[in-house]
Parts: sequence; C-alpha cells; structure tokens
Amino acid sequence: MRGMARFTLIELLVVVAIIAILAALLLPALGKARDRAREASCLSNIRQLYTAIVIYAGDYEDYVPDAWHGMERQWVGWASPIYLHNRMADYLDPHSKAYLCPGWGANDPYRNGATPLAVQGTPTNAAAGAVPGTPANFGEGYYYTAWFWTHFWGAAVQPEMSRRTRLTGPARPEGAKLLSCMIPQQSPTLGMVGPHRLGRNWTILWLDGRTTTTTGFFGTPSVFDNYCNYAGTWDP
Repeated sequence: MRGMARFTLIELLVVVAIIAILAALLLPALGKARDRAREASCLSNIRQLYTAIVIYAGDYEDYVPDAWHGMERQWVGWASPIYLHNRMADYLDPHSKAYLCPGWGANDPYRNGATPLAVQGTPTNAAAGAVPGTPANFGEGYYYTAWFWTHFWGAAVQPEMSRRTRLTGPARPEGAKLLSCMIPQQSPTLGMVGPHRLGRNWTILWLDGRTTTTTGFFGTPSVFDNYCNYAGTWDP
C-alpha cells in the first residue's frame, strides 16, 4: 500500500496565507455589520425613551421632563432627581438598558484619553463614593438636548419660555432636538465625535419623534450650537 499523502511545509504556508487573506477581507465587513447592529439597537432605545417622554408629557400638561443633560454631572449622585432616568421613573425603569447607547462601552470612560470624570455613586450603590464617569455609572448614555429649555431656563425662572418646553410648543418640532447619543467628552484629537459608524456619527431624536443619524464634529462648551448637537430650534 502506498504511504499516506502529507502536506508539505510550502503547502501548509500557502493555506495559512490564504486564511490570513480571507480574515483580512472579512474582518472590516464584520466590524461594519457589528457597528450597524449597534446603531439599530440605539434607535430601538431611543424609540423607547421617546415613548416614555410622550407618556410623561401626557400626564404633565404636555411638558417634556425638566431634566439635566447628563454629560457633565461630575460629583453628583446617580440618584439625584434632576436626571432624566429619575424624572421618568414612573414611565421607564431608571435602570433600563434603553438609557445606554450600545455604541459606547458601558464601562468605557467618556473622557477617553484623559483622566476620567468622577461621579458620585452608581446605579446599584448610591454610597459608592467617587467612581469613573462611564455610561454605566452615569446611568445614561444619551445627551438630553432639551435640558437648556427645561432644566436650565425652566418655567419658574423664565415663565415666558415655558410654552417652548411642551411637545406642541415649538413652531417647528421637527427642528427641535430632544436627545442624542453622547460623544467622547473633551477629546477632539482622538478622531471620535460619536459612537456610531466607526466614531464618526451619532443619532438624534427630534421632538416630533423622527430620528436621524448625523455626521458630527467636536464643539467646545463655548460653542453651544455645536456641542453635542445642542438645543435645536425651540422657538414657538
């Protein structure tokens, strides 16, 4: 009987090279598919949040929640009532994963490339003390862009502004930004300005319920119209 056929070293190297080439061709496509899947999950989260906001408004004379934006809540406890997840506790579980954008790691600091922001306590341990500023510890992975008209001004501070904070208040609800994905804070040199499409895009929810995916760019806190795709058109 003839001896069993064996691979030569050259044939084995050729097979390994072919596998490496196929992997190099497939990995980018798999990465894009994973990124698009996260973006689709983000849209699902945003729709849940919008539904909760609409129900909240229905119980509060059409007003949207008067919540803080969440991006810069250093040294403030997760349990503070001023944040969206607590304002809407009766309409959506404050611990719901819908508050966390899947495009950014729940335990990855938003202040990437620098000392992480410190926040006080976590969703599971309010007495935890100072912890890194991550989506999981913030309790939110979305930027509540309506905060300027709701929490910052507020009907009590600026009564003439109050009708702007209603679902039916702005003359152009399609141009009033309600919330959006967060961006890596204070890190324009890293080339990431959003959590989707390889760091180049974020998702925006508008007051009329539409969602769009926007090519973002980094804006400093002094350029409010650019910062996190800020407030939009809330004029009555």
